[in-house]
Amino acid sequence: MSDDLRIRLHTRAGDLCLLVAGEVDMATAYLLGRVTTAVLRTRDAASLSMDMSAVTFIDAAGIAAVIGCRREAAEHRLPFAIVNPSRAVTSTIGLCGAEHLLRDPVTGRLPAPVGQAAPSRHRHRSRPPSGRPLPARP
Repeated sequence: MSDDLRIRLHTRAGDLCLLVAGEVDMATAYLLGRVTTAVLRTRDAASLSMDMSAVTFIDAAGIAAVIGCRREAAEHRLPFAIVNPSRAVTSTIGLCGAEHLLRDPVTGRLPAPVGQAAPSRHRHRSRPPSGRPLPARP
């Protein structure tokens, strides 16, 4: 992949949020660790989160880097959370069996899947998507 990765720091009342955008792969994943280390060494914090809504690609090396960041936050006794994970992030985390990264640190719940509609309460449609009535069954 490419080395197109952008990381910005957003702070609010002691909560640190790394805004991650682009591709987190074997060529760029180390940057997450370096930035996390630098931020935690130079800032007082109550929590650390990663907003991954703008991540377009992440591979196993990227997931390993996120786990390393989570471990480093734990060493500083800080809660860690991934917020707003993109579809690329949720699917790769699922493939890697690392769903625990997506759990809400307070409730322990997983977020609803991105883009998934609520289940329908109707078992059968009376009209197909074209709007014409369905033909009678024989």
